[in-house]
Order: sequence, then C-alpha cells, then structure tokens
Amino acid sequence: MLNFGQKIKKLRTDAGLSQAMLAEHIGVSVQSISNWECNNTMPDISQIVPLASILCVSTDYLLGVGFDEKADHETLIRNVNTVWANYSVNTKENNADLLVANLYKEYLRKYPTDYEVKYKCALALYDYLLVGKVRGKFHIEADTYESIYTRCKLMLSSICNNTLVIELQINANQLMIELLLLDDNFDKALHFVEMLPGTCGIKCTAQSKVLYAQKAIDKANQVKLIADKEKCLDYLRALYESAISGMYGKDKSILVLEHAESIAKTAVSLYLDVTTLDVNSYEKMPYCYLITAYTMMCKMHLLNSDYDAAYTALDKAAKTACEMFAWVKGKTKDEEVLADYKFFAEKTPHWAFSFSGLYSSEDNDFTKSEQYKNAVKEIEKVLYDA
Repeated sequence: MLNFGQKIKKLRTDAGLSQAMLAEHIGVSVQSISNWECNNTMPDISQIVPLASILCVSTDYLLGVGFDEKADHETLIRNVNTVWANYSVNTKENNADLLVANLYKEYLRKYPTDYEVKYKCALALYDYLLVGKVRGKFHIEADTYESIYTRCKLMLSSICNNTLVIELQINANQLMIELLLLDDNFDKALHFVEMLPGTCGIKCTAQSKVLYAQKAIDKANQVKLIADKEKCLDYLRALYESAISGMYGKDKSILVLEHAESIAKTAVSLYLDVTTLDVNSYEKMPYCYLITAYTMMCKMHLLNSDYDAAYTALDKAAKTACEMFAWVKGKTKDEEVLADYKFFAEKTPHWAFSFSGLYSSEDNDFTKSEQYKNAVKEIEKVLYDA
C-alpha cells in the first residue's frame, strides 16, 4: 500500500503535473511538494481539500480512510444502468453520457487507480463529443468542448501510461486515436498508432482509420486489407492451438479443424498476395494454413482410428500442396523462394501423420498404404515437372 508521499507523487504524475504546476495550484513552494512526496512533512489541514481537488480524488483517499470498494462498485454499476435505461445520449439536457461520466468521476475520486472505470469514463466523454460534433445531435460550446476534450485526453494518457492490463492499454490507445481524429490531429494519431501491437490487425486497423480520415482512400483500403488478412490468419492460428491443446477432446477438435478448413479456404480466395512471397514466409501464406488444416485433420482421424477419413484429409492436403506450389511458381522466379515452398509441399505427407504420436518412423502401415504413396507421387510429379 502506498504511503502518503508515494500517493501524492503517483497522483501528480498520473495527472501529468510537474511539482511546480502542483505547487502553483495549491499556493505553496516546490520544496513543499518535494517534502510531502518524500514524507518529510505533511500538508496543513487547509491544503488537503485543494490538493484532493486538483488531483481529482477525495480527501478520504488522500488521508487513507478505508472504503468498501466492492460495495461502491456495485452501487456504481446500478446507478450507471439506471441512467442508461432512462436517459439518451442524443440530447443536450440530462445527457446520458455526461451523467454516467459524472458517476464514474465521483467513484474515481475514491479509487483513482481503477483504470477500467477510468476508461469507461473517458469513453462516455468521447461519445458525448462525437454525438455533438460529428453526428450533430446538439451544439457544444467551444469552451465546453475543449474542457471535456482535455479531460478525456488526460484520462486516456493516464491509462496508457499506468495500467498493466494489456487489453485495457490497447483499448485506451485506440480511443485516444479516435479522440485525436475528432480534431483532425493526424500526426499525433499516427504516433499512437505506432504504439499499438502489430498482431491481429490491431495496428493496421488503426492506421487505416487515420488514412480514411485523411481521405487517402486507396492507401486506407490497402492497409485495411492487410489488417483483415492478419485477423483471419491469427484466428486460424488460435483454432489450431486449441485443437492441439486437446481442450475440446478428439471429436470436437475435428469440428474445430473443419471450421478452420472453411476459414482457410476463404483466406486463400481473398488474401493471396505475391508481395508476401519470401523465404520462410509461411505465416503470411493462406495456402499453408489450409494445408495445416488438412494435415491436422489427418492426425486427428488417425488418433480416432478412422483411416478412411485420414486418407481423405491426406488427399486434400496433397492436392492443396500441389496447387500452392503451382501458384508460387507462376508468381516468382526467385530460386530460394521456390526451393522453400518446394520443401513445404514435399513434407506435407510426412506432416499428415508424424505428430499423431502413433508412429515413430516412416516404416508403418499408414505410409506403406497405396493412398499415402499416391499422395507422395502426386506432389513429386508437380515438383519434378517444375
């Protein structure tokens, strides 16, 4: 638990205030602020109220008076739900966004490090600005707009800089971009885009929003396509991980893989891109995901002793490997890239059984079968013809 000095310092930095700025607001010297934060001295009782006010917390919080956070949070949720049920965001008077934002702010005066509530408060403030400025449901005076905009921005900065919850940090970062775009602040918005992770299309989606706002439609569409592809392929990876983990059991894992097959086929039809062809670029190649669906199906069917279904999956994997290599061959003359994808295609039959755990070598009934030998020959024919 933070002592008084640590609490003052954290609240000050969280609010984006220097010691000099806080000292000016309270009417004391910078040395006084430093002494408080080092626990050398305590503020006078007359300074507690203005100190709590500028730091947006209650006096009880500053002084360490205990609270029942669970009960207060439950009360907050009930009151917020009541507002949403009875008021609208489309009116200026008794605006639902502002009403819930005020509820959140009062709660945050007691619990200023509840970043989830702080995000909800910022979201309500942003929505108020959006409904007024962009949707034109009511007029917002310039000084009111600026005040709410600044308050929202400070809250989001506080979340981005302090929360340890990655999902919440990403959400706050994304909302900061939306807020900055309200004022066409493209450069700062792009700065926050760069702070987002590149997985699951998160960064590209945010970048496309900035580009759309800048009316760079063609570039925005290109980036949005990349984002959609990343989301699709990351989703497929998640499906494969869940099937491998055994969390669903064998039968349900096969259903997961059948779903993955459908998604991977869609990815092949939508997201084949010659610009991503490179050595070891399998994670960007939709064909590789479709082949993986089939090889994993084969292994799962082998574990269930369903050899007919396993041979069907193997046949599909082989045909897809041939189709993939033919496509790559038609798109590039790079010998290293061709050799890399030739290796992937050549290994497809082996991958269809090798990780099932049933076989320790190539010398087994499955690999000796005519179906397996035909799959190998089909792939070799395409590779040798190449």
